[in-house]
Amino acid sequence: MSYYKVLAERIPANVRKIILEECFIDKAFNTNNTGTAMEYLFDVYEEFIDAMGEFEDWSCFKCRQAILDNFKKMKIYLIELENASE
Repeated sequence: MSYYKVLAERIPANVRKIILEECFIDKAFNTNNTGTAMEYLFDVYEEFIDAMGEFEDWSCFKCRQAILDNFKKMKIYLIELENASE
């Protein structure tokens, strides 16, 4: 099983649906502006995936980039899980 599939499975179905319907992964870019797709993905990652707080610093460029990269790799599994739940 893929590591990224395991990460995608940790995100609740209702949150996965929002991420996909709003195209947050495609819209996000590495910025620390509030109210953006990047902030939403960062918050989801912190709440459901990063229990250890490895990437908890919103002001950290590398932290945001790592989270964005992980979501890009998870996207296919988020879609797969969403299709399976329909």
